[in-house]
Amino acid sequence: MSKRVSIVLAAAVPLGLAWCVAQEHRAAERAQAFCAAARPGAGAAALQAQALAQGAHAGQTRWSPQADGSEQLWATFTGVFPLSRHICLVTARAGQVVEARLAYLD
Repeated sequence: MSKRVSIVLAAAVPLGLAWCVAQEHRAAERAQAFCAAARPGAGAAALQAQALAQGAHAGQTRWSPQADGSEQLWATFTGVFPLSRHICLVTARAGQVVEARLAYLD
């Protein structure tokens, strides 16, 4: 391997790792910010659209009806890999936010 290729590879690996760390951090920050804004007592009708506007994954961010009559919004912010998911789980009842909490799935 030539010296030039070695130098390029030596520079690319740390840059790639830094990018990965930044992407994970960004997804975690987005989930935290979304949860902080979903306060108990607030209206829940526009939350899915707000999550999508803030970068949540369109295919994984949706309301799910629960057996107790409440609904849960899984606002999913994807990290580096598709299975790295930073989630703000919002529970709503009668159109009002009851709880918002962070979760992580990998």
